[in-house]
Amino acid sequence: MANFAEGNDITGTDLLEWSRHQSSATSCIKKKGKRSTYSGMISLITPGIYLGNKAASSDLDLLKRLSIVAIINIGGGKCYFPIEFEYFRIAIKDSDEVPYLPYFEEACNFAQFWKKRGSILFHCRGGMHRSPCFLAAHLIRNESLSMTQALTVISLGRPIANPTPHMVSELKEFEKLINKS
Repeated sequence: MANFAEGNDITGTDLLEWSRHQSSATSCIKKKGKRSTYSGMISLITPGIYLGNKAASSDLDLLKRLSIVAIINIGGGKCYFPIEFEYFRIAIKDSDEVPYLPYFEEACNFAQFWKKRGSILFHCRGGMHRSPCFLAAHLIRNESLSMTQALTVISLGRPIANPTPHMVSELKEFEKLINKS
């Protein structure tokens, strides 16, 4: 088993193992579990990567407590604290008519850059469809996970995460592009 001590860089398939370990720790020890969920607003997915909803993105105390340095705002909602955090804002609807693929690369670049500097938050309105989709793209490109592994890691950390079939199709295409390069 990989060493999951605090502060270790966990990458690749070790993220899947870490996520399973955290999920079982949380289900066994609710108060002392290492995976954090704050009233469904925000969930720790991998070390330093959070997934949440609009309410989480507007809670300054929570964001500071979690050492968030950057926020990936998918949906184009308000960027509440532009002085305190770096933002990457994508004004994109939760719709099967919208192409997500053209936005993945730039979002992944932003996530990769800021993850080296602190914790980051991926969020959309509900933290269920768009933001998990973009987080999966990050895990595929920057953490070398397969799409299936990325979605598993996300669902272990945030069971309500459920990218639509259209989003999954876009992720499959992205994974193919990544594997070609």
